[in-house]
Amino acid sequence: MRVLYFSKMDWFWTKQRPQQLVSKLARENCHVDYVCIRPWRSSSNHVIRGDESDNLSSRHFDVNQNLSVFRLMGFPKRNYRAMQKITEYKIKLDISRMNREKKYDIIILSSPIQITYLPENISAKLVYDNMDDQPLLEPNTQMRNRAVKLERLLVARTNLILASSVHLKEQLMRRYSVDDKKVVLLRNAVDLSEFKMLDIKKNHFHSDRVGQQPVIGYVGSIDYWLDIDTIYNAARELPGLKFEFYGPISDSVKQKIAVHPKNVQFLGSVPHSKVASIISSFSVCTMPFLVIEMIKSVNPVKIYEYLAAGKKVLAPRYTETTAFLPYISLYLNPNDFVSKLREMVATADSSADVQERIQFAKQNGWGARADQLFAILKTLK
Repeated sequence: MRVLYFSKMDWFWTKQRPQQLVSKLARENCHVDYVCIRPWRSSSNHVIRGDESDNLSSRHFDVNQNLSVFRLMGFPKRNYRAMQKITEYKIKLDISRMNREKKYDIIILSSPIQITYLPENISAKLVYDNMDDQPLLEPNTQMRNRAVKLERLLVARTNLILASSVHLKEQLMRRYSVDDKKVVLLRNAVDLSEFKMLDIKKNHFHSDRVGQQPVIGYVGSIDYWLDIDTIYNAARELPGLKFEFYGPISDSVKQKIAVHPKNVQFLGSVPHSKVASIISSFSVCTMPFLVIEMIKSVNPVKIYEYLAAGKKVLAPRYTETTAFLPYISLYLNPNDFVSKLREMVATADSSADVQERIQFAKQNGWGARADQLFAILKTLK
């Protein structure tokens, strides 16, 4: 089986669902080409060097015998309609040429805009891997309306849709009158290899944490969906706890977090290689999100990661977080957040609890998701 996965993120970015799926999907009977539109400059904020061997200017390279990466070159200033049309034309030619040479069985698209890059005469089966409520990611009404229009075209043309959450599946079915049989739930997962070296016998702290106050931790983007008010309220109500937040900080929240309780720290981005170690140092891992419409569609990778480290987890209650019960705790409001934190910090972990969380994570690794995806794709041939 020959598969083209058209990703909306560069290969040289944080290793997320697209890179994880294609890396695990590539096997003896499945060759995958990972295609993305590379940034105009290799110094862009949309690329990051995973290790010293990464060449950010590379346009084509083989990861292994079954996985190849093609970073197609678009044109700058694609927000301008004229430049956008030129880029669409060029990428269409590139995809058409690749399809003639490779004769793909399956083409997987991950963004509505990609339907404009696809030639009309493609005979491969089309799959839409939908991991976010795409229109809600757009910054204004005009762009959201365009995203809906393009997504409607994409949904109509695809043979199958993969939804990363129950809410997202329901949104697609309702928004575009899609039949239930056309949308398959394929949730996110965890890269187990990042956590296999952790000493799971450690309970609350690394050795350098012993004797210090309990740490409530979060690793992920710090953006408008983070419930800053609930965090600050908890920090004031529980001054004996330390709150640590790791991750890139959006401009939209910089002013709001500039002044914060003294037991709250925003520590910025960290290399992905250190994430597992940081998570393992937390007393309680948390995901204090505002349950807004966009978040309702998120199947949170970070909870899988927290559980892979065997940690206690506190998250807001919505459809996708209830799928992690009974391995995590859920809260309903700021007061409930404080109450649950107080109880979780005061209660010692048992080795059985830790092992159950890790076992759940092991059952939800990216390898298992790729096996599920491969079985689905075989039905389309």
